[in-house]
Amino acid sequence: MSKTIRNEFDKALTYENLMKAHLQSRKGKGYRKDIILFNLKQEEYIMWLYEQLQTGEYKHSGYSVFYITQPKLRRIEKSIYIDRIVHRWYVNSFIEKYFIPQFIHTSYACIKNKGMHKACLDLQKAVKHCKVIWEDYYILKMDVRKYFENINKNILLEILQRKIKDEKVLWLTKEIIYSNEGETGLPIRKLYFSNVCKYLSKRTRPICKTPAKMQILLAIYGRCCNTHKDKRRSKRGFDKYKNIFERKSKTWIK
Repeated sequence: MSKTIRNEFDKALTYENLMKAHLQSRKGKGYRKDIILFNLKQEEYIMWLYEQLQTGEYKHSGYSVFYITQPKLRRIEKSIYIDRIVHRWYVNSFIEKYFIPQFIHTSYACIKNKGMHKACLDLQKAVKHCKVIWEDYYILKMDVRKYFENINKNILLEILQRKIKDEKVLWLTKEIIYSNEGETGLPIRKLYFSNVCKYLSKRTRPICKTPAKMQILLAIYGRCCNTHKDKRRSKRGFDKYKNIFERKSKTWIK
């Protein structure tokens, strides 16, 4: 597969692919008012969206904001339904096809057949393996502080531009990334997760080369977990990760 995305926008932009994205987006949510109204004239709406994307006239709409309190207080920004179809089509056509195959093997969440349960099972296997070969070991768990809220859009776009060479795909990427106000923060979690995993995999591979230093790295959203033979190496690994994130992505590890 090509290392960069070139001349793929027009190939991926079809009525059938947009309709598929619509059917995936409404799955389990068909009772909602906005989706019911969309379904009444779905063929017309999909054709209109196709023309907007084809001519480059598509503009991402704003977000409606609400809060949830479980498991803790969170601020949620919700896009209108037709924009969510575009997000789904974008992920199907470009993220899953070109980015996910380049992730480290132990990347989880928002990947088919690699959800939270799979991450837990693989971590259990890794812990048992470490018990056998080391007997005593340390587990280092790291979390990016306020992961999605601290995303720097300019840094994200710079990373994506290394992979995306198709001008139309790049245009749509900018339209999505800068769809909300501010230099940081991205409400579309699935889109951003994919690119951050790519960033994680590229930046952590030099640290992971020596098995004695790090037995396994699991990347789940903004969290990662690995095992070390002794406490000193665990602390050294934490300092390396912290410096990488603060210097390269302007995010902070806790």
